[in-house]
Amino acid sequence: MLSMTRLFSPAALPGLVFAFMLAPPPAPAAEPASARNATSPKPQDDLIAIINGKALTKQDFRTFVNIRTGNRLQDGRLNTDQLRRLLSEYINRELIYQEALEKGYDKVPEVAIVIDNHRRNILASFSAQQIINQPFTEEDLRQAYEKYLSKPTLEYLPRHILVRTEEEAREIIQQLEQGADFEALAKQKSIDASSKDGGRLSWFSPQEMIPPFRAAVLALKPGDYSREPVHTRFGWHIVKLDATREVPPPPFEAARDKARQILQNERLARHIEALRQKSEIQIVQGQQNP
Repeated sequence: MLSMTRLFSPAALPGLVFAFMLAPPPAPAAEPASARNATSPKPQDDLIAIINGKALTKQDFRTFVNIRTGNRLQDGRLNTDQLRRLLSEYINRELIYQEALEKGYDKVPEVAIVIDNHRRNILASFSAQQIINQPFTEEDLRQAYEKYLSKPTLEYLPRHILVRTEEEAREIIQQLEQGADFEALAKQKSIDASSKDGGRLSWFSPQEMIPPFRAAVLALKPGDYSREPVHTRFGWHIVKLDATREVPPPPFEAARDKARQILQNERLARHIEALRQKSEIQIVQGQQNP
């Protein structure tokens, strides 16, 4: 059975709606009698449809399309036929939505919780955008660049052997300690796609590696391998570091956007910390796990 969170995922909803009939939308018709009783009258030129007396606006539709297509409407990358199909989807969704309200599905506890969580996420995201989108001065950006981005950085070239169990990983480490070749074992034992290259991965900065893997790589010198298995969500790894290299810093103009992102993250973190400091937060003991 699908979980409620998965079932009502916003990402899944457009596909669900799209699965319904995608017939072209009906031709504009005279205003139905029910439209005269619509509860929230809007200027006629702002309307795109009236469904069972519910006025749907062009702005509503634009928002639906941009969410559905990843802002392709905003970027001007939708043709007339695509828009007609999207309007059909939009109408289908409204019909299903109205039926759901009539049946009281919005009052079903599991559904109400999901709706409330999405509402909180949307409002929190909007609030965060208002905080981070306040402009920074040129001096702010240059100071962030000097502090975080103006120094050379190290990149690491690891290889690994990925297996499913800790026991398998420890057996491989024993073989390595007895003189077995890392690349040959990777080709024989690793379940990762990199096995064909002897476990070799790409060049990574520390920030690009997941924490357990990063900790293992940073603890190694070139040519060394991990003497303890490294556990991640992918399985159990034996990690070897092939090489490191120094990467020169980018010029300020090339790093301007990165500097802005750093400042935005810092500003948001300070704001959240201030909220935590002035708020009363009580965590019920023993209830941390849902």
